[in-house]
Amino acid sequence: MLEKRKFPFPVIIDTDIGDDIDDTWALMYILASGAFDVRAILLTNFDTGYKARLTAKLLEKTGRTDIPVFVSESGNIPDHYRKGQEAWLNGYSLSGYGGKIVREGWCDALYELIGGLGGRVCIFELAPSTSLAKLYGAHKDIAEKCFVYAMAGAVEKSYESLNTVVGEFNVCTDKEAMQAVLESGLEYTMLPLDVCATIRLTGEAYARFLQKDSLYAQIVRENYRAWLADGFFENTNDYRKVSSILFDMIVPWYALYPENFVLRKNKIVLQDGITKAERGDDHTWACGLKNTEEMLADLVNTL
Repeated sequence: MLEKRKFPFPVIIDTDIGDDIDDTWALMYILASGAFDVRAILLTNFDTGYKARLTAKLLEKTGRTDIPVFVSESGNIPDHYRKGQEAWLNGYSLSGYGGKIVREGWCDALYELIGGLGGRVCIFELAPSTSLAKLYGAHKDIAEKCFVYAMAGAVEKSYESLNTVVGEFNVCTDKEAMQAVLESGLEYTMLPLDVCATIRLTGEAYARFLQKDSLYAQIVRENYRAWLADGFFENTNDYRKVSSILFDMIVPWYALYPENFVLRKNKIVLQDGITKAERGDDHTWACGLKNTEEMLADLVNTL
């Protein structure tokens, strides 16, 4: 059994929640664990209005409306875009939400919040780098105030751990933003598909999750069912037997259990949307993972 710990730095979660369901798993784990001092949630990519409603309802349900939500611009929304968790929202509106939601001037407001924390802040990057690149572009001194743990890229292995590497979603969605972040001087740890492309709850652990009588497990189950019914990523999954791939769980796990990760230092560069490791020690990236079953058990126990 893993030792219970507290992450010693304030956390800002940058998420594209509402697209793939893995962000919802990760957010519920982060909130349920009590291990993280979450100071803000930043919403990135596609329909951020939908994401704001989803995040607000999740925070309301879990009693965490104290966490401010920063809503970046939606940008181009693909014609095929589906709001996979819209059914769970069931008409939910922000009109009665009691927490703080910042839209206009989100970048300056978030920078002010970071400055007010008075120490180093960890950004959990669960999304394309669009908003992070904008924040850095407007306030370059965040490189002195923040460090980043990012689910991004694929160096030696790809989806389902195939050895033929392809461009990873968070990178390819905004290559220019990823390039800007890699060149920014931000202390950047990349947790790529190499270590998270096959992480699922299955077997006895998943059965325990289905049986858990807790608020957080219930919320995840409700959203997973809605996403499977209306999503477009992995809607062939069997809810009764297996979770989706839990890509974004890799970030809070790394924060709490870094000893379970095999790390390398390289200069990470982009070539046609593919992340490559070259000579240098500019960035840290994870190439191996240990004790996965224990961490999956921790996920179930925590939820």
